[in-house]
Amino acid sequence: MSLHDALVAGAAKGPGVAVALAPRAANERARDASRALLVSPPTLTVSAGPRFGAGTTLDLQVGAYVPIMLRDVSGSRRGVAEASARVTAEDVERARGDAALRAGLAWSRAMEASRILEIRKATLGRAEELVTLARRRVGAGVGRPSEIALAEGERAYAATSVLDGEGLLVDALVELRVASSLAPGEDVSPAGDLARELPSVYAKAHAPSGATVSDSPGVRLAAASEARARAQVALTHATEGPQLSVGGMFAREGDGSTIALGSVMVPLPFVDPAAFDRSRAEADALAANAEKGRVRAELDARLSLVLHEMDHTREVRDKFEREVLPPLREALRQSLVEVSAGTTDIGPSVVARQRLLTAEEAAVRASAEVVRADLRYLHVTGKLASEAR
Repeated sequence: MSLHDALVAGAAKGPGVAVALAPRAANERARDASRALLVSPPTLTVSAGPRFGAGTTLDLQVGAYVPIMLRDVSGSRRGVAEASARVTAEDVERARGDAALRAGLAWSRAMEASRILEIRKATLGRAEELVTLARRRVGAGVGRPSEIALAEGERAYAATSVLDGEGLLVDALVELRVASSLAPGEDVSPAGDLARELPSVYAKAHAPSGATVSDSPGVRLAAASEARARAQVALTHATEGPQLSVGGMFAREGDGSTIALGSVMVPLPFVDPAAFDRSRAEADALAANAEKGRVRAELDARLSLVLHEMDHTREVRDKFEREVLPPLREALRQSLVEVSAGTTDIGPSVVARQRLLTAEEAAVRASAEVVRADLRYLHVTGKLASEAR
């Protein structure tokens, strides 16, 4: 699985994406329902009973009434439905970005663990060579028996490190399967090169006006949530506002006479019934506005840190590749030549091997950190989802 494959799989069906998608169908139904002409049901009243007097007769009254909202409830409902649909859409993008980031980080850690395991296996091979050299030296009478014990201890330590590396790789692959929504037992292995992934991200990030969180799903989601809260204020104001009731009544009295009446009920403007609930909805809208500012501030701070990480991780990686690894590799090569020539014991070779192993693993981690910094930059700026297409 390449990094691109991991990003695509994570963005498409990673953890959290299905949860974010769940409200979509209900939002569509709410949008359709908001187009209804009547927002309150008409009422029908029927009254019947006996009239007692000179004789028992039956009185009957039937009335029908249609409530008419004096504020635009249908438009307000449509506004809430559309705002909710936008919140869902932005939340889906946020979930896709988060899932793609998790999958990308899992891929980088799996690649790191795989590469470290390869290094440790190669180190085990070099430890085997040291054991052979130590035995040859002791057999030739130019080495001490302690050299064999030291070399065998190094070989055992290298073998243990290989076992530990295998465990690290298993852990990383489990996370890669989860982040990519693969079955627990499905075979997967990372493919690619840590040093060659996402080569153009750094240049784009450091181009003029290249780094901004304006397109971040977090910012867009916070803005959509504020818009929905304000739409809810408008809906509360409209729904709990005054309403006009128009209808008519037909009555048949017991003496056989009939009555037909039309009626209009007009609210008197002495009370605002929406004041309380509207104020509570306005409080939620103000909180959503403050949350939007908080999200933007946090993402700006995170972007500043990520840009620093992009520089720092590359500096560390380059220093390992140019200044650390070449002399350590040469030191190990020369020490092995000296041991083979019988001019020194295996002690310097053991030290050189240990230093080189530590440096090679650190160099792999540095390369992985470069990829992770680039992924975090794409995530915080809202560009990771496009990388997963």
